Formats: sequence, C-alpha cells, structure tokens
Amino acid sequence: MEFNGTCDEIGFETTMDVMLTGVGLYGGVQASTHDVTLELLKDGVSVSTTKTTMISDGSETPIKVSFEKPVWIPTNTKHVVAATIKGPQTWAGWRGARCDFEASGKIAFYQTENRNKRSSTEIGQIPVLYVLCARKHHASNDP
Repeated sequence: MEFNGTCDEIGFETTMDVMLTGVGLYGGVQASTHDVTLELLKDGVSVSTTKTTMISDGSETPIKVSFEKPVWIPTNTKHVVAATIKGPQTWAGWRGARCDFEASGKIAFYQTENRNKRSSTEIGQIPVLYVLCARKHHASNDP
C-alpha cells in the first residue's frame, strides 16, 4: 500500500516547559524514501512546518525527523503534531503509552478531532517525541 499523503497526528500536553525538536516516524517496511511534511499546531493554527525526506533501511526502528528549529512548548498547553508521509508502505506502532520524565514531569497524549487522520493514541506512525526540558531565562542584574 502506497501512502499518498494521508495525515497522521497526535495531540499532547506537558506538565513542564519543553522544546520540541522533532519526532520519530516509522519508516518503510523495505528500504525506501518518503517525502514528509511535519507540522506543529496549536488551537488549529500552524506553529511550525518542516518539509524533508526520510530514508528508511526497512527496519522497524523509528527514524528521527527534526523540525528546522526547536519549538517552545509551554506547560499545560495542548499541541498537535501532524506528519504527512508520501511513499511506500511503512511500519506502524500500536498500544500507545504515556511518558514520564524522571522526577520532573509528564506528557499526556490525546485524540485529535481530525477525521482524515490514520493515527490515534493507540496506533499510528508517531511513536516518539523528541523534547528537551526547557527553563525560562530571566533577565539578571548580575555582572
């Protein structure tokens, strides 16, 4: 089955400030190349879009696809990551899970309202979010 641009997406919310640097996507079931559009949305509005090519060796291991620039995700704000993949058949994940940061926070995943998507919190193409724990920098009077 060829993927002709159907969108996979997952909603998430964190209990701490993070920088979203990219996602892990499942690659082709055989060595292949896919065109990928990666998008981050907040309240239905695009915050960041990256178009790139994903090269797969045919393994089930997710492939990191990075945003052009890391995106600031403030605490307790809902965002949606959407990936549009064009190319040959890919692997897919199932039995989604939550993510806990060691002693510092959590990421909760939720269903999105897009009826044209193929993924959910239980199955799909986006098994990994790459985040960096972020700290707000405050102006200081120190020399």
